[in-house]
Amino acid sequence: VIRYAYNQASVAGKPYRLVFDLTEQAYWLEVGPDIVVVQNEDEADKKDVSDKKKSKDGKVTEKKSDEVDETTDDETADEEAKEVPPPTAFGPVDEDIVKKTKLGDEVFIRDVYVIHQKDIVVDDLAYLYFFPSGMTEMAVIHFSNEDHDKNYTLSVNPVTGGVKVDPDYIEYETILGK
Repeated sequence: VIRYAYNQASVAGKPYRLVFDLTEQAYWLEVGPDIVVVQNEDEADKKDVSDKKKSKDGKVTEKKSDEVDETTDDETADEEAKEVPPPTAFGPVDEDIVKKTKLGDEVFIRDVYVIHQKDIVVDDLAYLYFFPSGMTEMAVIHFSNEDHDKNYTLSVNPVTGGVKVDPDYIEYETILGK
């Protein structure tokens, strides 16, 4: 599915993303709008902080859209370019190979780390993006059985879209060289 998504993004000229639902133990592929920018979670956190201000009584409040701030037009344009479109901008791909697939009782998505994330995702949703330029994101996906005594590590090459499968649990720091 990863290689398929990588190829489809290039052929269709649209961004795709592979969604991992660790709560429901499922995955599926979505296609996005013509342009998408993926923001690192650290950058998103910084933007959230800058969009808040302290009032006179020390409480933190959201900055209102009509308030004047000190940023220049260039800074504002840069910040807007980094925004990720709302999740509804992506929609499901209508092909059997990539429709929502729930894993069986013997295989579990243990965790997912994608380079734009701050932390490893162990529940909720994780997204692996594929771009029309022929690139994807570095990612590490761990699968295991219920007892965690059989593990597999999938590592995604961001340039080739290739996937290396290791029959063991390999820490993402080892793969990423962190």
